[in-house]
Parts: sequence; C-alpha cells; structure tokens
Amino acid sequence: MAGALRRQVVKLADLAEADFTRLQAVIEWLVNHPDSGLYARQVPVREIDSKWLERHGGVVRSLVQGLSGRDKLGLTLKPSALLRGRLLDGALANGGPLDFAAPVPQWDALKPVPRVALILENLQSLLALPAWPGSGLVALHGGGYAVDLLGGIVWLKTVPLYYWGDLDGHGFAILNRLRSHLPGVVSLMMDQPTLSDHADLAVPDPNPVTAKLPHLTDAEQAAYLELQSSGRRLEQERVPWDEALRHLARAGLRTGVRRSRAEH
Repeated sequence: MAGALRRQVVKLADLAEADFTRLQAVIEWLVNHPDSGLYARQVPVREIDSKWLERHGGVVRSLVQGLSGRDKLGLTLKPSALLRGRLLDGALANGGPLDFAAPVPQWDALKPVPRVALILENLQSLLALPAWPGSGLVALHGGGYAVDLLGGIVWLKTVPLYYWGDLDGHGFAILNRLRSHLPGVVSLMMDQPTLSDHADLAVPDPNPVTAKLPHLTDAEQAAYLELQSSGRRLEQERVPWDEALRHLARAGLRTGVRRSRAEH
C-alpha cells in the first residue's frame, strides 16, 4: 500500500478535501465488493457523480491494487466500439441477422468463419453491396482511421482479405495503417488505371496527405504520388456501381480464391 501511495502522491495532493473523502469511500466499497460486475457509473457510493470514478480511475486502481493485491476493480468495462458489417452469404448467419453492428470480440468469435472478407472505407458502399450466396463473404465497415479495431479479429489473418477505399491520400493512409495490423490485405480499385478511367469524376482534394506510407505496394505508391501531383481525389462511391461489382467479382470475392498483390 505504501508503494501505491508514493506513486500517486502528486494526484492525491491535488485532490480537494471532499474528493479525498469520496476516494476513501470508493476504495473501501471496491475492496469489499471485488466481483460486483457493475459498470463504473453504477458504483453505489454517495456524493460521487456518474463520471467521478472514470475521472479518478488511475488513482483508484492503484490504491485498490495496493490494498487487495488485485489488478482489477471487479467492474464491467464499457462495451468496446461497435463494428458494422454484413454477412453477404446467408449461410454464415445461422439464422441470425445478416446486417449488424457488434463489438470486435463478437466478430472474432463469429462461427462459421467467413471464407473471404472485404473491408470498405465508406458505409454507403457497404450498404449497397448485394447478397452473394455461396461466396462465404463478409463485408466490414472500416470506418476510416478506425481500422485499428480490425486487428482484433484473429480470423482476418487467415482468410483472403481485401480493402477498397477512396482513391485519395487519406484512403491510402488508412490502407497503410490497416496493413500495420493485417499485412496480407490486398487493395481493390486503388490504382492508376482506376484513377485514369474515371478522371472526369475526380474532384480537388481540400485536405491532401503527403506523409510517407511504407506499407503500400509499388503500384499503390505510384497512384498515391499521382494523386499528390494532381491535387485531386476520387471517392469510392464515384466509381460506377456496375463496374465496381464486376471488379469485385473478378478479384475472386465470389469464390474466396486469393490473388497475389502483384495481380492488383
């Protein structure tokens, strides 16, 4: 306990007298209820508001550990961020919903495991995808830079995995970030031919990215440099939808057959 006090002495010294009294009451309650299973805002200690424990969590955790030897407070953590996705092959659903949002651990525990996965940067593109019976395909909303969440889905490292995002600096920065967690991901329609074929649909980029992106392939780097040079961007949704679906089918999403990065 003495060690915990020494580590928190500065924070304890900054506490108002009323908060110090509340701290004592909270620690006593947590030590006496090691497995309450309550959320932080539910702890029944008088004169603490709903966010008090969240604000002082570091001090509380250290002192409870010092008193009890436990490194956990016995509380239920807030649900993790929800990840939106669609099971495009109904056989994956086991009679459950085909379109839903769930915490990453639930996606990680999905049974049966999909045979192929497609991550899309934008929600509208996800919602527009048709059902693909027999494909074993799941489509997930990457949510922009929130793609870090996908690293917690272990089976994504074992199935053919594709990413389709905006053809702009941010799209490539997101792809680069995703590859730091899932290095095997293959990009779709994020290349110079796609940009050239739809140059008339590109618009000025108001917020260009110039950072070095080491996880891009040579072909992706070339497209990224071209976008920097032109100062334009091609949003994912601007690619004609029939053409986009044909490209997805050619990539092997219907069969789960993986193609190498060199083919893209």
